[in-house]
Amino acid sequence: MIKKAIIFAGILCLVGSLTAHARTFDSMQDANTGIIQKILYLENGDCLIEYMPEILSVQRSSTTGQKIYRYRNSDGVVEWTAVLSGSFTFNGSSATCTAASCITSVQQGNWHETYNYAYPSGNTAQADITMVRKVLFVTVQTETAHLVLSCDANGNLS
Repeated sequence: MIKKAIIFAGILCLVGSLTAHARTFDSMQDANTGIIQKILYLENGDCLIEYMPEILSVQRSSTTGQKIYRYRNSDGVVEWTAVLSGSFTFNGSSATCTAASCITSVQQGNWHETYNYAYPSGNTAQADITMVRKVLFVTVQTETAHLVLSCDANGNLS
């Protein structure tokens, strides 16, 4: 019986390993959350939706903003959200990210954050996250994401 449970858990882990295919859409509107920048479709029918960035504050030569990423299942239900925030300075000829942070939240399902590392890199705020879904203490799905928020020399976020 234990051997069967171990084999079943192994099969679930294999099923949880997914290959992704990216597709980009221009200015596609999501009624609840804003303009969609990119949708990454997974083989299981789920997708990771990247939204256009929001400016939180602007000053003479600095700006702070955020970009939202939502993981939706094949039924269209948002299961978890990641919000990448960054602070930038700019001067008309270059931009620099001075701080980066990322928070995740679970809206549905048995998802847990197992890794979250946010960092500034040149003119971008970046984060690497890993979310894991467990059923009966067994990991059945693992999703990793690399998140990026960029600032140009004029303070425009993308």
